[in-house]
Amino acid sequence: NSPVEVLKNKTFKRLPKFYISCGKKDEWDCMEGSKAFADSLKGLGHKVHWKPIEGGHCDLDYPSLARFLIE
Repeated sequence: NSPVEVLKNKTFKRLPKFYISCGKKDEWDCMEGSKAFADSLKGLGHKVHWKPIEGGHCDLDYPSLARFLIE
């Protein structure tokens, strides 16, 4: 499953805002795909908050996530 490929093949009239984050030291090399997904959504005019962080695969920036959720 590739979220980027799904975006290329589907037409969405409405999507929610997205919070996409990835650790710069991600052990699974998800950074590039996460960034591409965020860029694809932005290119389609959707609201995206892209937050790369210093940590690994499942690390979160809790303060930025909380701000996103209360927006």
